[in-house]
Amino acid sequence: MMRIKIVSLFVCLLWGISVMAQQDVKVDIIALGVVRLTVGTPDRYSPYSFCREKPRLEEMRALSNAPLPFDVRSIRFVRNSRGVQVRVPLGDDEQLYGFGMQVGSFEQRGLRKRPIVNDRPVSDIGYTHAPEPFYVSTAGYGVLVNSSRYISFLCGSNQELNLRDTAAGRGEGMKFTTEELYANRAQSKAAVWIDIPGAEGVEIFLFQGRRCGRVCSGTICSPGVACFRRTGAWG
Repeated sequence: MMRIKIVSLFVCLLWGISVMAQQDVKVDIIALGVVRLTVGTPDRYSPYSFCREKPRLEEMRALSNAPLPFDVRSIRFVRNSRGVQVRVPLGDDEQLYGFGMQVGSFEQRGLRKRPIVNDRPVSDIGYTHAPEPFYVSTAGYGVLVNSSRYISFLCGSNQELNLRDTAAGRGEGMKFTTEELYANRAQSKAAVWIDIPGAEGVEIFLFQGRRCGRVCSGTICSPGVACFRRTGAWG
């Protein structure tokens, strides 16, 4: 049964690789449960480039292999004159944690975060003395943006409009309650939007389960992993 799960996982990843190759996105399987997506030309100096230790492959093989809750092909990259933008799908029931040692918030869904070094944060927008471009989800995965630039994360706070649904909704008739009037019909379009200004390319690491510390040797993701373990939801 374990072999079947592993084979199925690799088949899904290889299918995603073939599709993303058409989008100029390079997909590397670093280890079982760890995928690196590369688009464009990433910066020479990045958080992962300073990790001296190699990934602990044997330890990662011993961990559970729950699949990602979304298809790797559904991650969208946009490169333009501003930089690089990345869209990562977000499920309706997912909660997000991370971005370093955040003081003003613990659960990050619905917020805009900009993890920047600041020893006296004046508002809850991500400034902290220990920021990191990394978040984890209650769906059992983590996302690391391997960039040293000032990055903005919109954690499901920017719902995309479904114009077709909006047009169809015009014929639904009058709304008689507050819940009906302000009902959110765009939940299926929820996503984490990541903005990396000025970048010509970027690397995104996807971790299934508790694998980040085994790849980054605890130097990048340890605060995010530590806070997420408090929820008891990450296998």
